[in-house]
Amino acid sequence: MGEIRDKILIGGAKKTMNVTALFDTAATLGSIDDQLTDDLGLYRTGQRMKYEIADGSKMEGEVVVGMVKIKGCEFPAMLTSRSNNSEKLVIGLATMQLMGIELDPQKETYSVRCNIPKL
Repeated sequence: MGEIRDKILIGGAKKTMNVTALFDTAATLGSIDDQLTDDLGLYRTGQRMKYEIADGSKMEGEVVVGMVKIKGCEFPAMLTSRSNNSEKLVIGLATMQLMGIELDPQKETYSVRCNIPKL
């Protein structure tokens, strides 16, 4: 089973751009490179989150919010922004669940149901 990556649109107050994202079910919020956060103008919440990644390393990042567009479905995403991020963009489980993203690791593909919650 391999990793699932795809180019998606992500945007903030300054601009929107296509970025290759890793879809990671082990990441709660996902993460984004700190420089990319600034370049896009993502909203910085001022809140920090500590977490552990797969290799056991302890990480910390500021929670940021941006808009992602994945296979035609646009939705706000909360991410942790940190420097020296090994991946430019990681889509985490919370965003995948809210958007109805289902991964097929054997085929290295995914689908999106675009589950926008009704108010």
